[in-house]
Amino acid sequence: MPCWDEYAATRIGARIGHDPTDWYEQTFLVSLKETRPKANGLIKAYRMHGDHGRILGEVYRGYGEWLKSAAYHLGNMTGRDLSPNVFPATATALDGLWF
Repeated sequence: MPCWDEYAATRIGARIGHDPTDWYEQTFLVSLKETRPKANGLIKAYRMHGDHGRILGEVYRGYGEWLKSAAYHLGNMTGRDLSPNVFPATATALDGLWF
């Protein structure tokens, strides 16, 4: 639900005030690049500490932040009537990706 909330808020407010489009894209791209390797590192650490609650919280938080950054970026794009083609870095990052 937080992703839908952020998507809706960003879509509705896309044309109000300062234009954060570049920041949303950069945040999404950094998150897209860093989340999986970081989560994999946390999973490897889990093999040593064995704390189920800890690993679930850490991995859930990491992927949750990634999904929220995507919601901001996509909501802003939709609110400004922009397609992913306007963002070559985003299009390249998403090419062939399951996301």
